[in-house]
Amino acid sequence: MPRVADRPDGVLRDLRSRMGDPSGTAASRFSPHLVPVFSTPEFVGSDARRDGQIRYVGPSSVDRLAGYDFP
Repeated sequence: MPRVADRPDGVLRDLRSRMGDPSGTAASRFSPHLVPVFSTPEFVGSDARRDGQIRYVGPSSVDRLAGYDFP
């Protein structure tokens, strides 16, 4: 399992290097400022948070495969 946990850290180190900040420690997946949500407030429902930290970016989806009906 340690190799699985190391993968995101390596990707972030590479990204920081390419951005010119190899000694940086920020991790976008743990931002104290913003939470991207792959949904919409309408889909989440009336309990959806609508504060400044939440950004609904729409569902993460692709076109449906031909031949399958959606109920």
